[in-house]
Amino acid sequence: MLKKLFSTSLIALSIIFCSFSDSAAVQTECEHYFQTQVINGIRYLVEYSCDGSIINIVEIEE
Repeated sequence: MLKKLFSTSLIALSIIFCSFSDSAAVQTECEHYFQTQVINGIRYLVEYSCDGSIINIVEIEE
């Protein structure tokens, strides 16, 4: 019984520490992301930084 409780505790701790280390890695490795926007019928490719500010806007010609 004590052995089962100990192994369950180790598994729970490993899950907790892995989730913390994964979230820390995501926060330090921030990348830009792209999104298409339609403004007045014109499509644009908008590049955003990880904090949400606009870096670049390019008109998409069809």
